[in-house]
Amino acid sequence: MRRWAIFILCTLLLVSGCVPKKNESKNQSPPKQTKVSVRTNNRDGKLETLDLLQTGGQLLSSYTTYFDPTKTHRAHNIQLSSNAINGHVVDVGEVFSFNQVVGERTLERGYKPAPEIVKGEYTEGIGGGICQTSSTLFNAVDAAGLRVIEHVSHSHVVTYVPIGRDATVSWREPDFKFQNQLNAPIKVSSKTQDGKITVAIYALFNEVPTPPTTLPETIRVEPNKPMSLDPNDMIKEIQNPLRITK
Repeated sequence: MRRWAIFILCTLLLVSGCVPKKNESKNQSPPKQTKVSVRTNNRDGKLETLDLLQTGGQLLSSYTTYFDPTKTHRAHNIQLSSNAINGHVVDVGEVFSFNQVVGERTLERGYKPAPEIVKGEYTEGIGGGICQTSSTLFNAVDAAGLRVIEHVSHSHVVTYVPIGRDATVSWREPDFKFQNQLNAPIKVSSKTQDGKITVAIYALFNEVPTPPTTLPETIRVEPNKPMSLDPNDMIKEIQNPLRITK
């Protein structure tokens, strides 16, 4: 009888040591990982899909501009267009088109009427304000060393970026386009919060060289200068400006 008791006790100890406790099981669960699918050309010239782990990637550049959040329609259009480009992956050699990615700006798609520049004049238009999104993207793209394919400035000076650093867009044309000529896919991150929009460019591999720059990291643009046609746009600080594309 005593031998049976010892046998049962040893069996229970072995079983309890092999089965993990509930708390330990939860603590040892692997972290969640998100995958993004990227189409690439293989040696045969055919398109294939690669699943890349989205770990944030290597930051190539970041650019921030500011807007007045009390202008609710304009702020809404900036956020809507920002959401449209956020998370977009551009493959190696692919050309990014702002109009193609964002789509037509219509009431049915959620855009609202707000001031915009048309043929050199301020007017009310559906989607007014999205040029601040495209301009912020342009500066982030240029800072990352990506190849700008199509870029048109406004006919008047705007206040949210330095002179020549804006990128006007309208449905079909003009458009803002750039090409990813690097050796890795890149991802566009775009966020709006508290009256500012920040666009960042990430490489999904770590072999991408960072483009050299010796320019200052910050340029201040004073509001209400005579060159401003819209003094209500209080743009106080522009981060990480780089060269003007010729």
